[in-house]
Amino acid sequence: MKKKLYIFFFLALSFKAFAQYDEIANKTYRQLENSITIQIIPSSYPLNWKTSQGLIFSLLKNKYYFPKTKAVLGHVTAEVNCTLSGKKIRKFSGQKVKDLNGFRNHVLNGYGFSVLNRPRNVYQDLPLLTIAGGLDNYSDSIVKFNELIKKNHFSSVSFKIDEESCKKTIDFMQKYEKITNSSKRAGNQYGFGADPKKFEGAGCASYVEAVLDYAGIKNLNFWLNQKVYIPNSFLGDLVNNKKVSIWKLLMNSEELASPKPGFRKFVFPDPQVIYDRVQSIGEGKNIPDHVKVLFNERLGSKTFVLGLDVLD
Repeated sequence: MKKKLYIFFFLALSFKAFAQYDEIANKTYRQLENSITIQIIPSSYPLNWKTSQGLIFSLLKNKYYFPKTKAVLGHVTAEVNCTLSGKKIRKFSGQKVKDLNGFRNHVLNGYGFSVLNRPRNVYQDLPLLTIAGGLDNYSDSIVKFNELIKKNHFSSVSFKIDEESCKKTIDFMQKYEKITNSSKRAGNQYGFGADPKKFEGAGCASYVEAVLDYAGIKNLNFWLNQKVYIPNSFLGDLVNNKKVSIWKLLMNSEELASPKPGFRKFVFPDPQVIYDRVQSIGEGKNIPDHVKVLFNERLGSKTFVLGLDVLD
């Protein structure tokens, strides 16, 4: 009898560990009247932002050293579920890149860390660098989510929001998609410094950041943002004939973690930061006082499906 119980218990754990994403979504955040959910795919190995040398080598490691995923930089997407005048509306979207080699070419051509130019309103002397982008769709993404749940390389976090905020978020996502389909702007452009609210395009995480902002989720900057300090000598601008050699970046071990004279501060949302925050809360650690955990489905040692209510 005990043997049968053990077998049943093992099968139950296996079923939960390899549950399909839709099954989990339907019994958790889609039960909420109005919610926004962020799906998070971390890079195979966390990026090393401590030095330019470390960053380049960690990018190469993600691409070539037996990577679990093709998300060299990590990736995030968003799903909004609204109940508007009693009617259920669901919208899924995400900003993707067509080919990351475009950024590699920018760096090889001499732009260096100018590819990170954000916030642009602060550094208007630096170029806005974008490459070809597109929009994620759910049918392709769900296949990836299910694969990564099995590999224990995925997490998601949902936020409970009100009906008015939910409508604003849906309206923004629909407008972003419409402009993408009717012009060369919005989702057709991928770049760290592009502003999704101005429909210039976006990086995947900055698009999600905009969606969260429309949803009225405040005080999340420390959940989202990576912060680095870049020396001016690493910032290229070909218009002004300022080129940065790739060898200079490869051979330099200058720390990028703290401000110094001649350095500029860059702040941008990072999938790894979001993933690490979800990991921490999923394990019951570092839960802010103004956050209430609504549900916590644990699908593996690193895969969590969280539901949160950010209190005023």
